[in-house]
Amino acid sequence: MHYLDHLQHRFAHHPPRDQEVILAHAETRNRFAALADWVAQLPPCPERDRAIDALDTACMLSNAAIARTQLRTDYYPDGTGSSPASPG
Repeated sequence: MHYLDHLQHRFAHHPPRDQEVILAHAETRNRFAALADWVAQLPPCPERDRAIDALDTACMLSNAAIARTQLRTDYYPDGTGSSPASPG
């Protein structure tokens, strides 16, 4: 995938293609919410708040991974499992 195509894909809307993708989004949110609930029981402190912020970011990135790949294992056609290199 050409780098500019890759960027366009990253910032496009990716509606779920089927029920499997919808369920993957829901499970991701539920698992992160459960972990955030557990972390929220820690004593109030900046580190607890940062941990919850990190979980929020991880949940968003996980859902982006689901949305962008639609759970396809062949997302990167070169088979490397990594995104195209930025222009050099």
